[in-house]
Amino acid sequence: MDRFAAALERPTVLVVDNAPIHTSHEFKDNMNRWKGQKLTVLPIAPYSPELNLIEILPAHRCAAPALLYLCP
Repeated sequence: MDRFAAALERPTVLVVDNAPIHTSHEFKDNMNRWKGQKLTVLPIAPYSPELNLIEILPAHRCAAPALLYLCP
């Protein structure tokens, strides 16, 4: 992550899930330093089905013509 942040040429937002590596003290301790390197880390809420495509598709799979191939 340090090499990624150091190589950034413009401000960047990185959305991370709640995997143990993203919630560790070491990761959280580095977030302010990365922000100074143009990298903002944005954790998603512990359960965000609206941000998870697989949670959305089953409910709306027949609503859009482009998704008709998913309909039974």
